[in-house]
Amino acid sequence: MSEHIYKQIELTGSSTTSVEDAVQNAITKAGKTLHNIHWFQVVETRGYIENNKIDYWQVTISWGFVWTIDYRGARSRRDYHKSRLPSGLRAFSACCQSI
Repeated sequence: MSEHIYKQIELTGSSTTSVEDAVQNAITKAGKTLHNIHWFQVVETRGYIENNKIDYWQVTISWGFVWTIDYRGARSRRDYHKSRLPSGLRAFSACCQSI
């Protein structure tokens, strides 16, 4: 069995049709930029009422995906992580390494 690390994020999806569609809308939208989505948990369900009728549903989900890092193109893992630092921290990191 492999050991995974999961990143957990909360999103709120909405739908005029149903709670299930609101969940699916959140997952579909997130899946366009994030990969390896494995599970979700409904955190909160809300509805918006207009003219005494349900206008739309809002469902907040906590969902997790396998956290992976792509080191392609980096000379080393250290270079990869340094390149992801904001410029101010890169300068600070370079300064500290020369001491």
